[in-house]
Amino acid sequence: MLKGLRTRYPQLRLHVSVRKSLQIEKGANSGEFDIGLSMRILDGRSLPEGIPVRREALRWVALSGFDAQHELVAPLPLVVLPQDCSLQRFTIDLLDARGVPYVIAHSASGVAGLQSALLAGLGVACLNSSAVPAGAEACRSIQTLPALPDVEFSLLPPRPGEASLVSAVREMLITHFS
Repeated sequence: MLKGLRTRYPQLRLHVSVRKSLQIEKGANSGEFDIGLSMRILDGRSLPEGIPVRREALRWVALSGFDAQHELVAPLPLVVLPQDCSLQRFTIDLLDARGVPYVIAHSASGVAGLQSALLAGLGVACLNSSAVPAGAEACRSIQTLPALPDVEFSLLPPRPGEASLVSAVREMLITHFS
């Protein structure tokens, strides 16, 4: 996708920064960036903002074969993102509310680190479908895991007076993600 943007719009200066969705949403009007993509958990507690471009299921995932080996193990070894991540807070709150015993086995600083920990067999994580790495799979036999909602990815809405190039790139992204 990034190569396609560069080819189609050679005058475009790309600076891609991965941030937490809340940071993106709070910085929408700061002028620090032109386009932002955020993810919201569709748990009924907050309404997604922006232009919806994709909806995915959240999944409990682990290394292939992990759940069969750990079906009766308590507490559940959990692989999470940092404490300030909304997905981590959601996961912990959900397990606490359902009384599922867990221990944080690994805390990763980002999704790539979380994926590596999953593939090392360190535990179970809650991830959106497109972030599940090859070699990991949905946990189907651990009965204590609660059902998960979907997530929605949204592009931040256009700002008044934005450049036509920014609007064109946003439209390209809407098409790509949809």
